[in-house]
Amino acid sequence: MSDSNSLIKGIICMVVTDYGPEMVVNESGMGEDQAFMLGAQLTTLAGFTQSSEEDSNRIMGPLPVKTFPGSSTLVYFHTVENEEAQDARLVEHGSLFAVVMLFDEKRASEIRRAIGLIEPYLKRYLHNNLSSIKDIDLNLGTNILTFITEIVSKPQVRSFWYDTTGDNTRLIEYKDPHAVFRNRDLILIDEHTKEILILTSPETSAFEARKLHNLVNTSNLELYRNSLNVRIMESFDEIEPILHKYGIVAN
Repeated sequence: MSDSNSLIKGIICMVVTDYGPEMVVNESGMGEDQAFMLGAQLTTLAGFTQSSEEDSNRIMGPLPVKTFPGSSTLVYFHTVENEEAQDARLVEHGSLFAVVMLFDEKRASEIRRAIGLIEPYLKRYLHNNLSSIKDIDLNLGTNILTFITEIVSKPQVRSFWYDTTGDNTRLIEYKDPHAVFRNRDLILIDEHTKEILILTSPETSAFEARKLHNLVNTSNLELYRNSLNVRIMESFDEIEPILHKYGIVAN
Protein backbone atom coordinates (compact mmCIF):
# COMPACT_ATOMS: atom_id res chain seq x y z
CA MET A 1 0.00 0.00 0.00
CA SER A 2 1.07 3.59 -0.65
CA ASP A 3 0.94 6.42 1.89
CA SER A 4 -2.46 7.84 2.87
CA ASN A 5 -2.01 11.09 0.89
CA SER A 6 -1.13 9.41 -2.38
CA LEU A 7 -3.62 9.37 -5.25
CA ILE A 8 -2.69 5.73 -5.84
CA LYS A 9 -4.00 3.60 -2.98
CA GLY A 10 -2.54 0.33 -4.21
CA ILE A 11 -2.19 -2.06 -7.12
CA ILE A 12 -3.03 -5.61 -8.13
CA CYS A 13 -1.14 -7.31 -10.98
CA MET A 14 -2.55 -10.24 -12.93
CA VAL A 15 -1.11 -12.42 -15.69
CA VAL A 16 -2.88 -14.93 -17.89
CA THR A 17 -1.33 -18.41 -17.73
CA ASP A 18 -2.32 -21.87 -18.96
CA TYR A 19 -4.64 -22.09 -15.94
CA GLY A 20 -6.31 -18.69 -16.43
CA PRO A 21 -5.70 -15.37 -14.66
CA GLU A 22 -3.12 -15.57 -11.87
CA MET A 23 -2.47 -12.85 -9.29
CA VAL A 24 1.23 -12.06 -9.02
CA VAL A 25 1.04 -8.81 -7.00
CA ASN A 26 -1.34 -7.71 -4.26
CA GLU A 27 -0.38 -4.30 -2.89
CA SER A 28 -4.01 -3.22 -2.51
CA GLY A 29 -4.91 -3.61 1.15
CA MET A 30 -7.52 -6.19 0.17
CA GLY A 31 -7.49 -9.79 1.25
CA GLU A 32 -6.00 -12.26 -1.23
CA ASP A 33 -9.37 -13.70 -2.28
CA GLN A 34 -11.02 -10.30 -2.72
CA ALA A 35 -8.07 -8.92 -4.67
CA PHE A 36 -7.94 -11.99 -6.90
CA MET A 37 -11.66 -11.76 -7.71
CA LEU A 38 -11.34 -8.08 -8.69
CA GLY A 39 -8.19 -8.66 -10.75
CA ALA A 40 -9.62 -11.73 -12.48
CA GLN A 41 -12.86 -9.94 -13.39
CA LEU A 42 -11.03 -7.00 -14.93
CA THR A 43 -8.54 -9.22 -16.77
CA THR A 44 -11.40 -11.29 -18.20
CA LEU A 45 -13.19 -8.09 -19.24
CA ALA A 46 -10.07 -7.03 -21.10
CA GLY A 47 -10.07 -10.32 -22.98
CA PHE A 48 -13.59 -9.67 -24.21
CA THR A 49 -12.93 -6.07 -25.24
CA GLN A 50 -9.54 -6.68 -26.88
CA SER A 51 -9.86 -6.80 -30.67
CA SER A 52 -6.17 -6.91 -31.59
CA GLU A 53 -2.72 -7.31 -30.08
CA GLU A 54 -2.30 -3.55 -30.36
CA ASP A 55 -5.32 -3.09 -28.07
CA SER A 56 -3.58 -4.92 -25.24
CA ASN A 57 -1.32 -1.91 -24.55
CA ARG A 58 -3.94 0.49 -23.30
CA ILE A 59 -5.60 1.86 -20.19
CA MET A 60 -9.22 1.30 -19.19
CA GLY A 61 -11.31 3.20 -16.66
CA PRO A 62 -11.95 4.70 -14.24
CA LEU A 63 -14.20 1.85 -13.11
CA PRO A 64 -16.02 1.59 -9.76
CA VAL A 65 -15.15 -1.18 -7.30
CA LYS A 66 -18.36 -2.50 -5.74
CA THR A 67 -16.49 -4.79 -3.36
CA PHE A 68 -14.21 -2.00 -2.10
CA PRO A 69 -16.48 1.03 -1.42
CA GLY A 70 -14.98 4.45 -2.01
CA SER A 71 -12.50 3.24 -4.63
CA SER A 72 -12.19 3.40 -8.40
CA THR A 73 -9.74 1.60 -10.65
CA LEU A 74 -7.67 2.24 -13.71
CA VAL A 75 -6.42 -0.87 -15.47
CA TYR A 76 -3.43 -0.92 -17.80
CA PHE A 77 -2.97 -3.92 -20.10
CA HIS A 78 0.38 -5.13 -21.36
CA THR A 79 1.54 -8.25 -23.21
CA VAL A 80 4.45 -10.42 -22.06
CA GLU A 81 6.14 -13.29 -23.86
CA ASN A 82 5.24 -16.75 -22.58
CA GLU A 83 7.32 -19.15 -24.65
CA GLU A 84 7.03 -22.04 -22.19
CA ALA A 85 3.23 -22.07 -22.06
CA GLN A 86 1.38 -25.21 -23.05
CA ASP A 87 -1.33 -23.19 -24.81
CA ALA A 88 -0.10 -22.46 -28.33
CA ARG A 89 -2.05 -19.17 -28.37
CA LEU A 90 -0.06 -17.87 -25.40
CA VAL A 91 3.18 -18.92 -27.05
CA GLU A 92 2.24 -17.14 -30.28
CA HIS A 93 0.54 -14.01 -28.95
CA GLY A 94 1.92 -13.73 -25.41
CA SER A 95 0.13 -13.48 -22.07
CA LEU A 96 -2.03 -10.55 -21.02
CA PHE A 97 -0.58 -8.71 -18.02
CA ALA A 98 -2.87 -6.34 -16.12
CA VAL A 99 -1.96 -3.60 -13.65
CA VAL A 100 -5.05 -2.70 -11.58
CA MET A 101 -4.58 0.68 -9.88
CA LEU A 102 -6.84 1.65 -6.97
CA PHE A 103 -7.85 5.29 -6.41
CA ASP A 104 -10.06 7.24 -4.05
CA GLU A 105 -13.24 7.79 -6.11
CA LYS A 106 -13.70 11.28 -4.60
CA ARG A 107 -10.59 12.48 -6.45
CA ALA A 108 -12.21 12.17 -9.87
CA SER A 109 -10.50 15.16 -11.50
CA GLU A 110 -7.08 13.92 -10.40
CA ILE A 111 -7.88 10.48 -11.77
CA ARG A 112 -8.76 11.95 -15.17
CA ARG A 113 -5.45 13.84 -15.16
CA ALA A 114 -3.64 10.65 -14.15
CA ILE A 115 -4.92 8.67 -17.13
CA GLY A 116 -2.99 10.75 -19.65
CA LEU A 117 0.13 10.66 -17.49
CA ILE A 118 0.17 6.98 -16.61
CA GLU A 119 -0.48 5.43 -20.01
CA PRO A 120 2.60 6.59 -21.99
CA TYR A 121 5.03 6.35 -19.05
CA LEU A 122 3.80 2.96 -17.84
CA LYS A 123 3.90 1.64 -21.40
CA ARG A 124 7.55 2.62 -21.69
CA TYR A 125 8.39 1.29 -18.21
CA LEU A 126 6.85 -2.13 -18.82
CA HIS A 127 8.35 -2.34 -22.30
CA ASN A 128 11.80 -1.84 -20.77
CA ASN A 129 11.36 -3.94 -17.62
CA LEU A 130 8.73 -6.61 -18.31
CA SER A 131 9.00 -8.20 -21.76
CA SER A 132 8.62 -11.82 -20.62
CA ILE A 133 6.65 -13.69 -17.97
CA LYS A 134 10.09 -14.73 -16.64
CA ASP A 135 10.72 -11.08 -15.64
CA ILE A 136 8.04 -11.25 -12.94
CA ASP A 137 9.75 -11.29 -9.53
CA LEU A 138 9.11 -10.45 -5.87
CA ASN A 139 10.05 -6.78 -6.35
CA LEU A 140 7.67 -6.20 -9.26
CA GLY A 141 4.76 -4.84 -7.24
CA THR A 142 6.83 -2.41 -5.19
CA ASN A 143 8.68 -1.18 -8.29
CA ILE A 144 5.51 -0.56 -10.33
CA LEU A 145 3.67 1.10 -7.42
CA THR A 146 6.62 3.40 -6.71
CA PHE A 147 6.94 4.29 -10.39
CA ILE A 148 3.24 5.15 -10.81
CA THR A 149 3.10 7.10 -7.53
CA GLU A 150 6.00 9.29 -8.65
CA ILE A 151 4.35 9.95 -12.03
CA VAL A 152 1.07 11.21 -10.60
CA SER A 153 2.59 13.12 -7.66
CA LYS A 154 5.22 15.16 -9.48
CA PRO A 155 4.54 18.12 -11.83
CA GLN A 156 4.70 17.14 -15.49
CA VAL A 157 4.92 18.80 -18.89
CA ARG A 158 2.27 17.45 -21.26
CA SER A 159 1.96 18.02 -25.01
CA PHE A 160 -1.24 17.84 -27.08
CA TRP A 161 -2.32 18.44 -30.66
CA TYR A 162 -5.74 19.45 -32.01
CA ASP A 163 -7.55 16.81 -34.08
CA THR A 164 -10.28 17.97 -36.45
CA THR A 165 -10.56 14.84 -38.60
CA GLY A 166 -13.51 13.16 -36.88
CA ASP A 167 -17.07 14.25 -36.17
CA ASN A 168 -15.98 15.64 -32.81
CA THR A 169 -12.85 17.78 -32.50
CA ARG A 170 -10.59 16.79 -29.62
CA LEU A 171 -7.22 17.28 -27.99
CA ILE A 172 -4.90 14.28 -28.38
CA GLU A 173 -1.96 13.84 -26.05
CA TYR A 174 1.37 12.92 -27.60
CA LYS A 175 2.47 9.45 -26.52
CA ASP A 176 5.99 10.81 -26.32
CA PRO A 177 5.72 14.21 -24.60
CA HIS A 178 9.23 15.13 -25.77
CA ALA A 179 8.48 14.96 -29.51
CA VAL A 180 5.90 17.21 -31.17
CA PHE A 181 5.04 18.27 -34.71
CA ARG A 182 5.91 21.83 -35.69
CA ASN A 183 3.15 22.07 -38.34
CA ARG A 184 0.29 21.22 -35.95
CA ASP A 185 -1.55 23.23 -33.35
CA LEU A 186 0.36 22.79 -30.10
CA ILE A 187 -1.03 22.80 -26.58
CA LEU A 188 1.58 22.58 -23.82
CA ILE A 189 0.49 22.03 -20.22
CA ASP A 190 3.27 23.10 -17.87
CA GLU A 191 2.40 21.89 -14.38
CA HIS A 192 5.62 23.41 -13.02
CA THR A 193 4.57 26.98 -13.85
CA LYS A 194 0.81 26.17 -13.77
CA GLU A 195 0.27 27.35 -17.32
CA ILE A 196 -1.34 26.10 -20.52
CA LEU A 197 0.37 27.46 -23.64
CA ILE A 198 -1.50 27.47 -26.95
CA LEU A 199 0.17 27.91 -30.33
CA THR A 200 -2.19 27.59 -33.28
CA SER A 201 -0.94 26.66 -36.72
CA PRO A 202 -1.02 29.42 -39.38
CA GLU A 203 -3.38 27.13 -41.32
CA THR A 204 -5.93 26.96 -38.51
CA SER A 205 -9.02 29.11 -39.17
CA ALA A 206 -10.30 31.60 -36.60
CA PHE A 207 -13.37 29.37 -36.13
CA GLU A 208 -11.28 26.29 -35.36
CA ALA A 209 -8.99 28.34 -33.11
CA ARG A 210 -12.01 29.35 -30.99
CA LYS A 211 -13.09 25.69 -30.76
CA LEU A 212 -9.55 24.74 -29.71
CA HIS A 213 -9.55 27.42 -27.00
CA ASN A 214 -12.93 26.16 -25.73
CA LEU A 215 -11.54 22.63 -25.50
CA VAL A 216 -8.52 23.88 -23.57
CA ASN A 217 -10.74 25.79 -21.15
CA THR A 218 -12.89 22.68 -20.63
CA SER A 219 -9.81 20.57 -19.97
CA ASN A 220 -8.50 23.17 -17.53
CA LEU A 221 -11.78 22.98 -15.63
CA GLU A 222 -12.13 19.19 -15.66
CA LEU A 223 -8.50 18.25 -15.00
CA TYR A 224 -7.18 21.20 -12.99
CA ARG A 225 -10.28 22.98 -11.63
CA ASN A 226 -9.32 26.10 -13.60
CA SER A 227 -6.11 26.46 -11.60
CA LEU A 228 -3.87 26.91 -14.66
CA ASN A 229 -3.30 30.20 -16.48
CA VAL A 230 -3.95 30.00 -20.26
CA ARG A 231 -1.50 31.89 -22.47
CA ILE A 232 -1.72 32.38 -26.23
CA MET A 233 1.62 32.17 -28.00
CA GLU A 234 2.00 34.35 -31.07
CA SER A 235 4.72 32.41 -32.90
CA PHE A 236 6.87 29.31 -32.76
CA ASP A 237 9.84 31.49 -31.85
CA GLU A 238 8.02 32.48 -28.68
CA ILE A 239 7.35 28.92 -27.51
CA GLU A 240 10.63 27.40 -28.76
CA PRO A 241 12.74 28.36 -25.69
CA ILE A 242 10.17 26.65 -23.46
CA LEU A 243 10.36 23.51 -25.57
CA HIS A 244 14.14 23.55 -25.31
CA LYS A 245 13.91 24.02 -21.54
CA TYR A 246 12.08 20.70 -21.20
CA GLY A 247 13.97 18.83 -23.92
CA ILE A 248 11.00 18.79 -26.32
CA VAL A 249 11.92 18.39 -29.97
CA ALA A 250 9.67 19.84 -32.69
CA ASN A 251 9.87 17.97 -36.00
